[in-house]
Amino acid sequence: PWSLTPDGWDNSSYYTYLLLKNKNDNQKLEAGLESFLTRNVPQNNRAPGNSFFLHLQPLTDIHLKSNLRYEIEATGNMNNIYIFITIGLFILLIAAINYMNLATARSLSRAKETGVKKVLGATKIHLIGQHITESVLVALSSLLAAIIFCSLLKPVFAGLTGKELHLFDSPMLVIFLIITTILIGIFSGIYPAFFITAYKAGDVLKGSFKSKPTGVFLRKGLVVMQFSIAVVLIAGILIVSNQLNFIRHKDLGYNKEGLMALKVNGSTDVMQNFDAFKNTLLSDPLIKGVARSNTMIIGGIGNAGATTVDGKGNPLNTGTYRLRVDGDYVEVYGMKLQTGRNFYKDHAADSLGYIVNEAAVKAFGWKNNEDALNKPFEMSGRKGAVVGVVRNFNFNKLQHPIEPLVMVVMRNNFSQITVKADLSDPKETMSTISAAWKKHFPGVLMEESFVDDRLNDQYKAEERFSGFFLYFSVLALLIACLGLLGLTAFATQQRVKEIGIRKVLGAGVGNIATMLSKDFLKLVIIAAIIAFPVAWLLMNKWLQDFAYRVNISWWNFAVAGAIALLIALVTVSFQAIKAAVANPVHSLRTE
Repeated sequence: PWSLTPDGWDNSSYYTYLLLKNKNDNQKLEAGLESFLTRNVPQNNRAPGNSFFLHLQPLTDIHLKSNLRYEIEATGNMNNIYIFITIGLFILLIAAINYMNLATARSLSRAKETGVKKVLGATKIHLIGQHITESVLVALSSLLAAIIFCSLLKPVFAGLTGKELHLFDSPMLVIFLIITTILIGIFSGIYPAFFITAYKAGDVLKGSFKSKPTGVFLRKGLVVMQFSIAVVLIAGILIVSNQLNFIRHKDLGYNKEGLMALKVNGSTDVMQNFDAFKNTLLSDPLIKGVARSNTMIIGGIGNAGATTVDGKGNPLNTGTYRLRVDGDYVEVYGMKLQTGRNFYKDHAADSLGYIVNEAAVKAFGWKNNEDALNKPFEMSGRKGAVVGVVRNFNFNKLQHPIEPLVMVVMRNNFSQITVKADLSDPKETMSTISAAWKKHFPGVLMEESFVDDRLNDQYKAEERFSGFFLYFSVLALLIACLGLLGLTAFATQQRVKEIGIRKVLGAGVGNIATMLSKDFLKLVIIAAIIAFPVAWLLMNKWLQDFAYRVNISWWNFAVAGAIALLIALVTVSFQAIKAAVANPVHSLRTE
């Protein structure tokens, strides 16, 4: 009922939805909201420290584009979508580079074919068209394979994202994929087409031609680009994993273990019979404590205007977060009082006491925690004084810093019950709580959740981000290594005679493998050196979203480079050793 009074305008505890007659009127309507608010709540009538405004937000923008507090549930992040799109494009680029590299590397073996066709009258345009058509057909074949893989991997995708993938539900998506595939085919084939058709027919047929140095340098440059992208992704997944591990194990300022939250859902039966319910629970050795509050400290706490004095005794009107609790709350959550005292168990005798956090002490300009004690404090018409200072604890996601918070003794109404329990036998503990609930509130649904589960839910988006990043990193590295494997096989084939002569002259397997491997491994090292600063810039920007974050250590890049180098070494060595152990008599005879 209070919300329907003139003072109710100060209460922003509700989600308000508007259905516009004309969807294009949103800007016009928003322009009039300030005057609408002023007519109902003039500035001089608003609560001290409560400065607020109204604005409109399209419903479809909430999930990916909203960064407001107190959303109904954790939202997504449009920046992550952009990151995934970019990584997807990079993976396509790596695959296209593979095709370009292998096609140009094979140009020597197809040079005679090109020369003969030119002599028989084929024009350069026809030959270019042939090679681009081949590239497009390869890309379209890949699309068909990709669609089959999508169907097979639907369960994996659903488990990773929580969403079902229905590729053919959207005709526009299918058209987009076909057009994109054709463009990728053209992009991949256009350089090899021009490269191969540039050979002169006479030189080719006489055998007096060789690959140009520019082609070799380009292939090396493309390998460096491939592995640079792969190293950036590997370093990225290491840093993302470190940040998520930091989130999971960070000291939040309270003990989350064994805490179970029970929703009251406005039930008067629960509010009136709470004491009996609490006593029943505490009589069981599995239950260590029971407390009440007006909200959970996960997902956002409400705020209100407050009046106090600063460190010099001057009046101070400010806004601060407010948490209504009972005398057991601090103890049940394992919070640490830095100075002063906790609320009395008989909360009625302590209705004018306030406990503030350390962030409030700093924000209000008080000298230290001891200076905060007995400072006059008023909130929502309740004049009292500060009786204690509690150690800072996180009540928002770690993207946000800890802000000033005031704890006040609640009145009769409450919305959450927190039970601290021994969870060594979760089934028995749940049975104990459920039996007590049914005994005292037989007509009320028990809706429970574990505090640590609620905390984990806040970071589902980051967990999914990490999962996607891992898959993308593995995929990028795999594709890059496939290209490296092909180039190594080609380079080895071109040096078969040289390898045979070296073996006849006494070169060992190790010498030949080293000779074939070192040039490619140099490229991977160069790629890593290029990738390190890029990875640092990108991941440092991602970490800026977190007020509490890990430092990017040098070892993240060292490990990323070592992983890429090791996998490249295995890839190259496979072909190098295969060539090194071949019978030189056979290679020299065939050559």
